[in-house]
Amino acid sequence: MIRCSDLAAIGLIACAPLTARAQDFVADAFGLYTPDAETAGRAQWSGLQTGATGGTAGQARIRPGPAETLVYILGPKRLVAGMDRGNGVAIVLDAHGNPTGDGETVRFRLGPMVHSAPIRAGMADFLFTPPVQAGQYFSGATTATRQSTRAEINVTADIGSVAPTLLAPDPQPFPPEGLNQLRAGNLTDRFGNTVEDGIAMTFDFRLDNGSFARAVAVAQQGLATADLLTRDIAGSGLVTAHLGARRTAPEGIAIAAPVAIGPAEITLIPVPDIDASRLHAGPFRTQHGYVLNDGAAISVVATDATGARIEIQGWLLNGCFETLLPVKPGTGPVRLEIFTSLGLQRATLTPDTGGPPPEEEMQ
Repeated sequence: MIRCSDLAAIGLIACAPLTARAQDFVADAFGLYTPDAETAGRAQWSGLQTGATGGTAGQARIRPGPAETLVYILGPKRLVAGMDRGNGVAIVLDAHGNPTGDGETVRFRLGPMVHSAPIRAGMADFLFTPPVQAGQYFSGATTATRQSTRAEINVTADIGSVAPTLLAPDPQPFPPEGLNQLRAGNLTDRFGNTVEDGIAMTFDFRLDNGSFARAVAVAQQGLATADLLTRDIAGSGLVTAHLGARRTAPEGIAIAAPVAIGPAEITLIPVPDIDASRLHAGPFRTQHGYVLNDGAAISVVATDATGARIEIQGWLLNGCFETLLPVKPGTGPVRLEIFTSLGLQRATLTPDTGGPPPEEEMQ
């Protein structure tokens, strides 16, 4: 609660005369500051200072003290052998954080390399080309009285100069429906450095029929190996390995075709409402029990009792194929020739019977 007597006291204070006074500031190389806020630490900053002679007017140059701290900066941390250049920088400070004056020398060491550079405004630096041998290198900087903490860089192989070689696929042909290895070697650069483990390569495989597959490999101890799943692909073609912008010469390769585990079930169901018959074929299974992949091509040639020839192309779904044939029920048997990647299957059916008849055969 505010009482009336409190309000009266506030009003008297507000009406009392006040003297306006500008705050004094001093400017130096470090900015603006008030003399009242000056501390002993600020007096140790080197450079040109105002009022530095015991508070009297004038300026004085405060020189830095002896080297107390040596900060060393080295980079980049990863360099390509014989390609990239690095930079080492030493910052030399006195006990109050002032850059030390000119005149002293910093000695840099990087692996087998040694370099000396003069200090200018508290700094010294050197540019260097890394060794051509890949590996980890330690570095440091020293003055007459101080030594930096240890720094390190990694020199890696010059991938742009690597000419990989595709190793002959084995066995040939690759068996179907399995993991088969593609390998590339000679993963060394122009200096003899082996490509780092974990570097990715790609293997591109193109069949003569235009089919394309790609496998990704990872380098390990100078060898890259990728697994190619030879399912849903068969035939001969060429494989090429890629490492960055470099690639190998094409190498011939062959993949054996899958073999059917047996004849697929084929049914011909009458559809009298439209004077047609519904053909259902499948599932088509390989010798390993897998159904052919979705989208696998299938071709059907049907010949009815009158000798009329019907040709239909399509693709499988869940290993099966279904279509309507313009064959009127009750007109006699229909000879069927069905082509898939498993080969040719023949059957003779009538629209009111189904299942593999005795004369059905696989080729």
